[in-house]
Formats: sequence, C-alpha cells, structure tokens
Amino acid sequence: GSAIKPIAEYAPAIEMGLITPAAVIDDVPIEIGGWSPKNWYKEGFRGLSTIREAIAQSMNVVAVKVWLKVGADASHNFMKKLGITSLQKGDKNAAMALGGLTEGISPVEMAGAYASFSNKGIYSKPITYTKVEDMNGKVILENKGLSNVVMSEQAAYLMTSMLRDVVISGTGSNARMGSMPVAGKTGTTSDAKDKWFVGYTPYYTA
Repeated sequence: GSAIKPIAEYAPAIEMGLITPAAVIDDVPIEIGGWSPKNWYKEGFRGLSTIREAIAQSMNVVAVKVWLKVGADASHNFMKKLGITSLQKGDKNAAMALGGLTEGISPVEMAGAYASFSNKGIYSKPITYTKVEDMNGKVILENKGLSNVVMSEQAAYLMTSMLRDVVISGTGSNARMGSMPVAGKTGTTSDAKDKWFVGYTPYYTA
C-alpha cells in the first residue's frame, strides 16, 4: 500500500531535484492507460496541494503524478539500492506508486529501506547478528554487514521532516509516542485487507 510512497517516488524525486516539500501538485482526476487512481477521502480530490500535505494525508493521485515524473526505471533502481529484492519486470507501471506489486515487499526490507532516512541517507543491510564468540571470547563468526550511500543527507533530512508530519498531523497520528520523535508512513492494501505503519524513532525502525 501507501507505505511504498516514500521509497518509490518521493525520496527519489527529491534526490533527483524534481520536487521539494513545498512543491505544489494538483490533486485532480488523472487517467493512465485506462486506469484512474482514487483517493481514500470522501471528497475524492483536494486540488492544489503541497508535497508535504500529500505525504501527511496519503494522497494517491499526487503520489502517482510524482512517480510519473521519476519514471519506472529510476523508481525501480532507487528501491533496489534501498535493499528491495522482490521487484519484478511487470511491476514497472503506475500502480507501483501505490504499492501495487507482484510479490509485495517483506517487512524486514521495508524497515531496512526506511532506516536509510534516519541514517542520513546511508543504507545498511539488515542483519540478525554481529558476531558469535566461544566461551573463551574467541570470535567464531563475524557479520559486519554492508552499507552504502543511497541518497544525500539533505534528501534524507527532508523525508524525515515530512514523515514526522504524518505522525504529528496526518494519517499516522496513532503512532505518536509522547515526546519521542516518530516519523513514518501508513499503508493500506486493497479492500483494507492489511494495514501497515512503517516508521522510526531516533533508536529503532520497524
């Protein structure tokens, strides 16, 4: 669902210089090859909206329009850099902007991708252990993990700023944790079969 939006279109669009949080896009009907994305809210469309508002309120039409600016190949490549391994060739269509994928994405890969925002644009492949020692302290196994820069620190900062608004005043308000800073994105699959929240504090991503 919509939890894919930050990694499929918004972050790559910021990194490519195509949008800013204050950029305005018209939330009005659009048709792409016979398909017309719909929004979740009752009024249907809200007209001129900033990217910051679109993320906080999970506007589908704006997300699709941003994805079209980014392009299928750039979107795919960006997500692959963020550790998403389940993408298929058949996923290169506008439905991908809203999470319409053949195989979906595993929770651990989503968490790994989002952690790049809080880690200043550096992606670290999720690992289950760092090292194993024997009873004498000798290292038997060591897992240093893999890390690489996937976006600028500025892009990661802007994404965190906007994803905090999701929790402060948007669709993710139920994820508030008192004074603890929380950033993230909600996601709902077709017919509300699944409802997700992918987010992070200064300490954890989940």
